[in-house]
Amino acid sequence: MKESIKICLSVIALIAFGVFAQSCSETEGSETEEVSKEILVSVEISRITSREYIDYIPLIGTIKAVQRTTLSTAEGAEIEKIVKDKGQFAVEGDTVIVLKNDLLKAALDAAAAQYKLDQVTFEKQGQIYKDNVNSEFQYLQSKYRRDQSLANYNMAKARYDRTFLIAPFNCIVDRRYYDVGEFVLPGSPVVDLVNNKNYKVEVGVPEKYSGQISIGDNAKIILKSVTADEIFGKVVYVGTSITPDNRTFPVEISISSDSKYIRPELAAEVFIENGIYNDVFIIPDEVVTRIDEGYIIFVEDSGIAKSRLIEVLNRSGENIAVRKGLNNNDNLIVVGYQNLIDGQKISVVN
Repeated sequence: MKESIKICLSVIALIAFGVFAQSCSETEGSETEEVSKEILVSVEISRITSREYIDYIPLIGTIKAVQRTTLSTAEGAEIEKIVKDKGQFAVEGDTVIVLKNDLLKAALDAAAAQYKLDQVTFEKQGQIYKDNVNSEFQYLQSKYRRDQSLANYNMAKARYDRTFLIAPFNCIVDRRYYDVGEFVLPGSPVVDLVNNKNYKVEVGVPEKYSGQISIGDNAKIILKSVTADEIFGKVVYVGTSITPDNRTFPVEISISSDSKYIRPELAAEVFIENGIYNDVFIIPDEVVTRIDEGYIIFVEDSGIAKSRLIEVLNRSGENIAVRKGLNNNDNLIVVGYQNLIDGQKISVVN
């Protein structure tokens, strides 16, 4: 009986020892495998180089004609003749519209005849006054009568001349408000004239840019609604006061272009040059992360992800201009950067 108990205890001890030894062996193997295995994050990189960069102040403006006017009439009359119609070009001094003026022409001719007669009378009176034939009163009477006739003639001529609407500059007839035979009231607009070779852009600049824009600064204009072509110009006017309603100051940019797309009142994207920089890096906006200290990106260096604090110069569309924090030939991580930490081992897949 005692022998049987001893045998049973020995068997149990051997089984327990075997189970413990197997358990220790499995645990040790698992820890070894976990230590030897390293987790690598797959990333894609892009090698970057610096270049010259022009910094622009982006704004929205409106195309305006530098020379634009509406011709009106001071005389109430019918439209007698349309010399330059809508869409036609007129040179400075050309007659655009003629108003009916037969009565004014008759009055002008009568005034001219009276002035000529009074001028002759005055000359005759002056001659005989020198010869002491007539009195000073008669001489002065003829002089003042001549002056009155001249004034009447000038007034008649001015009224007659106003029946011819003249182009004050080289222009296109942009709009006509009356047809031949229609009566025009005094002061009514008759035609709009536009100089289609000389335009400007008017823009309101936020007050934060005060002091950064000067006359002579270069600018580029894009009429995004009609064309992607760039039009270049220069700042010709910078306002001195801030508009209280929108906290902006007015700026005008002169442009000269033969582009068929330019029209007054078109909306324009305006970019005023704010500085030229060397050694600037242009990188995608999406790879930049905002932190408390500023902005960071990740670069690959010998299989390690390293964070860099950068100085952002400006944003343009989907890109960012970086002034400091990057070097030529850095491998910028452009894919897989979202969950990286500084010093993490990575695997480059491109």
